[in-house]
Amino acid sequence: MFDVGATMGEYSHTFLQLAARVIAIEPNPSCCAAIRALGHKRTLTVPSEAVGDRLGDVTLFVGDHSGHSTVSEEWKEKASANDPGCHWGATIKVRMNTLDRIRQEHGTPDFIKIDVEGYEASVLRGMSFQPKTLGFEFHAYAREHVRECLLHPAFGSACVFNIVIGDSWEFVWSDWRDRGAVLDYISTLSGKLFGDIYAKFDYKEVQPG
Repeated sequence: MFDVGATMGEYSHTFLQLAARVIAIEPNPSCCAAIRALGHKRTLTVPSEAVGDRLGDVTLFVGDHSGHSTVSEEWKEKASANDPGCHWGATIKVRMNTLDRIRQEHGTPDFIKIDVEGYEASVLRGMSFQPKTLGFEFHAYAREHVRECLLHPAFGSACVFNIVIGDSWEFVWSDWRDRGAVLDYISTLSGKLFGDIYAKFDYKEVQPG
């Protein structure tokens, strides 16, 4: 699996315990050190870089909380206006890669997790393939960002979705639905809520409901 925006490696640790081969991609060097400390040298690779829609260098705004670090100035402004707990201090220059290039090096993943604080749509623009499954973080106060992500060409008719709210690890629906249902549901949520949207590819039908 590709853990894009791995932070301290929570998802990576879970998948390593499931005997997955994990590529944990994280631009913050201090977080990379914590992930490497998980061990699993034969099944864990930790590129210290950001992921987006181009190659090159980019500025990382380092959050006071490691999970708030972002390369998106627009997101930084939106998050600070909606969440008083978001603060940023240092900035560092980091290398940016794309999912297409990472796939060339490591192969096609079974699962991609994307949590990059408002840069998810840019990460998706750097992906011209379909994994088996994919999940990306959303914040209800940025519904337009969810729409931008779901308009990616990969999320076509042969794709179904489910949603997890917060850190519950429980799906909202007992079935998998189309992206219209996702957008309708997100529109009903309080702006304080966040979660993850999961997609499964290569499905021919969407369950009714």
